[in-house]
Amino acid sequence: MSSLPYHVLLQIFVYASHPLRDENMHATPSIAWLIKMAQMCQAFTKPALTALYRNPPIFAIRQNRRKLVHHLTSPPADARQEYKVMVKRLELDATQMSALTDSTSSVADLSALVSSLTTLKEIDIFDPLDRPPYREGLKRTRRWTYPPELFETLRQSELRLQSWRWHSAYCAEGLVWIKGIHADQAFQSLRDVTFVKFNFDEKRKDDSTDPTTEELLASAVASLPNLQSLAFESCTAVNGKLLSMLPPALLSLSITNCIYLTSDSMHAFLSDHGRHLEELVLNHNQSLDLSFLTSLKHDCPRLEVLKMDLNYYSTLAMSSDNEPLYDWLLGLDEVPTWPSTLRVIDMQHLRKWGADSATNFFTSLIDSAAELPYLRELRILAMVDMNWRDRADFRRKWAARFEKVFAWRGKAPSPHLASLRAYREWKAAEHEGGDRNDSLLDITAEDVQKDAPPKVEDGADDPAESESDSDVPLLSRRSNRNEAWNPKRLRSRAKASTNYDETSDNENQNEEVDADEHTEDTELDDQEPTVVQGRCHTVMCRIDNLRPREEMFDEADFLDEERSGDEEWDEDRDEVEEGYAW
Repeated sequence: MSSLPYHVLLQIFVYASHPLRDENMHATPSIAWLIKMAQMCQAFTKPALTALYRNPPIFAIRQNRRKLVHHLTSPPADARQEYKVMVKRLELDATQMSALTDSTSSVADLSALVSSLTTLKEIDIFDPLDRPPYREGLKRTRRWTYPPELFETLRQSELRLQSWRWHSAYCAEGLVWIKGIHADQAFQSLRDVTFVKFNFDEKRKDDSTDPTTEELLASAVASLPNLQSLAFESCTAVNGKLLSMLPPALLSLSITNCIYLTSDSMHAFLSDHGRHLEELVLNHNQSLDLSFLTSLKHDCPRLEVLKMDLNYYSTLAMSSDNEPLYDWLLGLDEVPTWPSTLRVIDMQHLRKWGADSATNFFTSLIDSAAELPYLRELRILAMVDMNWRDRADFRRKWAARFEKVFAWRGKAPSPHLASLRAYREWKAAEHEGGDRNDSLLDITAEDVQKDAPPKVEDGADDPAESESDSDVPLLSRRSNRNEAWNPKRLRSRAKASTNYDETSDNENQNEEVDADEHTEDTELDDQEPTVVQGRCHTVMCRIDNLRPREEMFDEADFLDEERSGDEEWDEDRDEVEEGYAW
């Protein structure tokens, strides 16, 4: 592995170590692992340190935070690596910025840190509470604001930023000041900008001649000539008026937890500004239904990613105002249309609709399968209002259809490429022109010509075969994933697992009857689709009636750490108390 090129090793270390911190800004074991890799050999030193310093975990390291900052600003004279050119992104916790190094010199150290990182491209100063459930904590620390020294340092430096986050709570000035900051050379190159908690002025009078919050926000956005990606989070100023003034050439738009965003305003925006849009993310917007999807194909011909999460959160922990603010998610006569360029469709917590509307939604995807050649990920999590028996049939029918139409149906990989030894043996047998009888696999000439998975005979329980030292892996004996279950196949599976079968004969007979009924229902309900797309590596269709919650619990949340009592008895470990049990 040490002989691999630098850029390959860098990608390996980045992939293996991500993330360096969790969502609570706590360090993960990946930090210590990267340090060990850097010390292992000289070839690993630079790529491992680059993976560590590309986005340095400053606030994930509590005790050595000051040392890390000073190490970046003033590296040792005998340092062999250029740490300053490794850093590409800074993620800074605004609630702890006063303690970046110490209470007296944190602002100066922040300016020195930014000025010393000559290849810095992204700065993200965030609040950890700006995430679900989007509620401020009871304990509020001292309010931190953007220091003027930071922007003065950026003016004097040669940095050309590409990503920045604006938070209204940290702006001592208003949106007019933000527009002036955007005029600086360091901000003129911005491609990605996020605005958090910019709200409209509730005290503003209707006859006032002053610019509205929407106008000021749109003006600040328009002052960025290279802007490609725009995001709004928890902004009440996001409405139809603001959307109509946004730049028309955006490639990505993300709107999260904006209560006044409606389907009508979204439809108007996409019809005028959606020609270049490639990514659309709309999460937790309480007033947004799916009516705008009816013209999505025409409005967004280049759209590749569509993500919507319709789970909502209450304004207070003890309140219950997290219900949708629309009447219906999708009307009975509204049929969505889908752009042919889509690669990802992720729709979660779809609710407040009936079986007819859900059927129209699902049917539109099935009917558009031939026009979605690039679709690779399809996730649908929906709640449909019907009784549990009908919902079970509804779920089984549509889950099977989505699996049939969109699931990957590519050619299986060659079993001869399982290992270098298997490939050498197969090539040797092919060169000799004879049939190869492997200790684990029986490959026929027809299989070799078609490059198909080798056939494995059932009931091959020869001990000599199981003790072979061949490194060719055993192939799975599962049949085609779309093959219908039948009683004969079910009985064969029961015979193959006799060592672990603890059910009675009556239970096995009941399972066979259920399998027969399931096969008959599948043949009646799931007609053979006219078009099979067959290119999605991820197909998930879950239909239930679970009410969305802020925190979903599963089986793991109800398990304790006590011993279950099923462990094997150990005479040396367990002590047996003499006497009667009572």
